Amino acid sequence: MLGGRVGRGILILCTVAFFGIAMLIPFIGWLLFPVWLAAWAFSIYDGYATARSWNTRHGIIS
Repeated sequence: MLGGRVGRGILILCTVAFFGIAMLIPFIGWLLFPVWLAAWAFSIYDGYATARSWNTRHGIIS
């Protein structure tokens, strides 16, 4: 969200939070763990890519 993509950030945050809370449901949680892990990993990658893009647009070498 800090990189200027607020809508995308809110969507990723809600997705990770939803699956994180849904994992608390007995038995179903084990099935949702891979989905949560993929969403969490994507959020890390997206944060990195967004930061690099923002830095490039603003003339910061990273």
